[in-house]
This record gives sequence, C-alpha cells and structure tokens, in this order.
Amino acid sequence: MFWQGNYLQLMSPVASPVTLTGTSDLYVFPSFLRPVDVVAFGFIVTTALVDASGAVMSLDRRITPGSDTGRIAGTSYTPAATITLAASSAEAIGKVVYGVADYTGGDPTKKGWTPIQCSAGDSMVLVFPTTAPTTGAGQVFIEYRPRDEQGTVQGANVAYGISGQGQSSGGGAGANRISDVEFFIV
Repeated sequence: MFWQGNYLQLMSPVASPVTLTGTSDLYVFPSFLRPVDVVAFGFIVTTALVDASGAVMSLDRRITPGSDTGRIAGTSYTPAATITLAASSAEAIGKVVYGVADYTGGDPTKKGWTPIQCSAGDSMVLVFPTTAPTTGAGQVFIEYRPRDEQGTVQGANVAYGISGQGQSSGGGAGANRISDVEFFIV
C-alpha cells in the first residue's frame, strides 16, 4: 500500500497531559466522522518518563462508540500496532515517541504496522495493556488519512448533493464516490 500526501492529526489537549503510568485506557480519541486509515501514533513527553519493564503501548480500535464491545487490541494486528519502550529507559521532556505504519509499499527500510482501517464512528484508544512506565506524562497523538469511500446516507438527518445527479443514497454498484460531492447539507 503506497500513499503520498498530507495526513491529519488528533492530539490530546496541551493543557491536560495524559498520565502514562497506568494499565487502563490512557486516552480515547473522538470517533471518526468518515472512513480513515490510521498511520501513526505516539506521545510527546511532558513529564520525564521512566520505564523499568519494557512496557508496550497498544493502539486499540473501538468499533462501537463509547463501548468496548468488539474492541480490537493493537496487539492482535499483524504486525502489532504497538510501541515497545526500552527496559530501564528514561525519556526526557520534549522527546517524541511514536510508531509508524508501513504505508510505503512494503519498503523493507521503513518497517512498521499496516495502517488500521477505521469506519465512520470508530474511535482509537491508547493503552499499556500489561505493564506501564513508573513515571511520566505526555501529549498523545494519532495521525491518519481520509479514505476515499462510497458515499452513503447515514440517516434521515443527512443528505448530500452529487455533482450532476441530484440527491443520492449512494453505496450501490456504480454509486458516486465522495470525491464527486460538491456540497454537504447536514
């Protein structure tokens, strides 16, 4: 899979660093409004991070908004969507720690995990599932790119115009792609 172009980023608020010392969910990112491919994740250290155990951060996908029903652990992807910290390591304030997907067409010099394909309504969760650093906090982030998908009407309160064809419920064979949309009415 090869991709060129810009990506978008979601970050936790600068004024509220995320404590990186627990094994419960560290941060839940808002649900996506459209299909996306998540291509990177990580954190910027805001309070010195110390890890004695070689903790593994996982990027999990929630397919049911606000619920862990059907949650897909980052460790279950092949290769895993994880970041492994070096045992007995210390990371200074300002250090960026991140994991990157292999979206370079399989280039062996740029190893990583396969981008996580998310549907509209999915959300991403950062977690240390088993062990966590002993001290540290940071501003967490994910990077993603929108995916060109078939347009569909998500409910009675959503309609959109398709260039040259008026209203469409989309989604069927020969349906217009989102790139053809001239305007949205929400």
